[in-house]
Amino acid sequence: TSAVLRDTPTPLLGLEPDLPRGLVQLIEGCLEKDRDQRSATAHDIADQLTALHDELRFASSTSGAPTRVLEADDRAGATPLASASKRGLIAAAVAVLVLGAASVWWFGRHSTSNGADPLASTPAVGENQPADEKSIAVLPFANLSADPDQEYFSAGISEELLNLLAHVPDLRVMARTSTLAAAEQGGSIAEIAARLGVAHVLEGSVRRAGNRVRISAQLVHAADGFQKWSQTWDRTLDDIFAIQDEIARDTLEQLESTLLGDYARNVHTTDPEAYALYLQALQIGGVMTVETLQQSNDMLARVLEIDPGYIPAHLRRYANLANSATFGASEAVPELERLARAELELALAKDPEDPRVLATIARQDLRTDTSTPLPDIAARIRSALERAPTDPSILNVSRSLLLTLGRNEEALEVTQWLARRDPLNTVIAYNLSGAFWATGRPTDCIQAAETAIRLGRSSGTYSLLANCQLQLGKPQEALASVEQELHDIWRMETLPKVLHDLGRFQDAKVALADLIDRWERVASFNIAYIYAYQGQADRAFEWLDKAVEYEDTGLTEIIFVPDFANLYDDPRWVPFLRRIGRAPEQIDHIEFTVDLPGS
Repeated sequence: TSAVLRDTPTPLLGLEPDLPRGLVQLIEGCLEKDRDQRSATAHDIADQLTALHDELRFASSTSGAPTRVLEADDRAGATPLASASKRGLIAAAVAVLVLGAASVWWFGRHSTSNGADPLASTPAVGENQPADEKSIAVLPFANLSADPDQEYFSAGISEELLNLLAHVPDLRVMARTSTLAAAEQGGSIAEIAARLGVAHVLEGSVRRAGNRVRISAQLVHAADGFQKWSQTWDRTLDDIFAIQDEIARDTLEQLESTLLGDYARNVHTTDPEAYALYLQALQIGGVMTVETLQQSNDMLARVLEIDPGYIPAHLRRYANLANSATFGASEAVPELERLARAELELALAKDPEDPRVLATIARQDLRTDTSTPLPDIAARIRSALERAPTDPSILNVSRSLLLTLGRNEEALEVTQWLARRDPLNTVIAYNLSGAFWATGRPTDCIQAAETAIRLGRSSGTYSLLANCQLQLGKPQEALASVEQELHDIWRMETLPKVLHDLGRFQDAKVALADLIDRWERVASFNIAYIYAYQGQADRAFEWLDKAVEYEDTGLTEIIFVPDFANLYDDPRWVPFLRRIGRAPEQIDHIEFTVDLPGS
């Protein structure tokens, strides 16, 4: 038995050569006998798990390789890492590791190995300036029910209230992600509000027993702790939407803000039983495994049996199916993606004017369907914005379209607006860094990337940081950053550029050859912009032709990726753009602007 403590285990790659490098490093690191060689913290393990999840996702779905700016999610690829059965086992192993580390990481994710708090070093959005009086954060409502499993219901109530208030243009409502991150740090209402830069906090509690529900809510002015308003409702579930509406309207009246008016029409109501099932499905699906996503969709199917017209259930089923395509066996991916699209089309048929349905279809077309005309995509997003001008998900799709159209400065303004309302969101911090990179502002790009890293996002961010440092002419710093990148594809596509700028041309050639050898078909667009960055125009156009042949959806991003700058004066550039529908005369006439509310 002492051999377990003494002897080095048999190398995993000797037992199973097809295992991903990241999984091997993670497991062998956890089994390391030398304590100094093991992962220092659960945060380190969580970072490795995130990178491994991203790599598996990239290797199992059906689009092009990841680029930098359009979305924070990795773009997906068609080449499986191993056989379908092996990939399923790998995914299962990752799921077990995730669950094993999750509880430790959840409570310690904002702590580094030296005990530092990343949020403490991240300036609050309202720092050094008074908070806007028409600003608010909605804290998660406390679950006072006898059954602790009713947590999903109280959490759902507070999130629905947040969504309702967010429809008001002249009110700055802090997004859920940042609110949760700030609340998890503990402290008084004033301290939480200061982290978020808001003047008011709405908090409350929910007690549910059968068909009865008691909801208490209070609005607090954070600076002095003054309770501006409080009320308790003791009703049946049949009144749940009326209660939410009353809370929102009373809150707005206290803030002397615009009444809900027409914005309330964007809130979906349904049968109380269906609503409770829907909230439970949200919580179960949030665990993000193949099994929980299926359980969530089974519940949502029951919701739609009760209320066939409840659009949020269709949208959540779409999201669950899309996420299932990430975790499922590779041969199942095309069918899952087909079912996901069908769910969207079904929702559209039931409500052709629903803003989130319109925006979700536009987002999918923008990312994965190069055949959809950009004017059609723009029309859908415009329609969505008219109906929900403050919806963050719709504004994020708008940002993506602006980048696709080459309107980088306008896209940056939208991203900054989103960041002001969700300052502790790692994805938005990452997107903000990418927007600065696309607009040629490397110093701001570096600052935003470092913020994303402090907030806990590592996968892809060190590589983006390296690209910002290259823009600033600091290749040695870029090398140090890219060496910290955990995600293989991000590291492999950035390293050739870094080595080139260091004058290590042979090493750069070898690194690029490694990328081509491993990811030729799914990273053809990335390979093209690496050659362009290195000034090899002929090779860049050769790989752009391959990207067309391989149907690499990265081509949708060609206008705003700064690595193609060396090709702008090449006589082949505009004809190629024309070939894929991105020439100036094909996109400049598209009417699309975003009027940011309360900016």
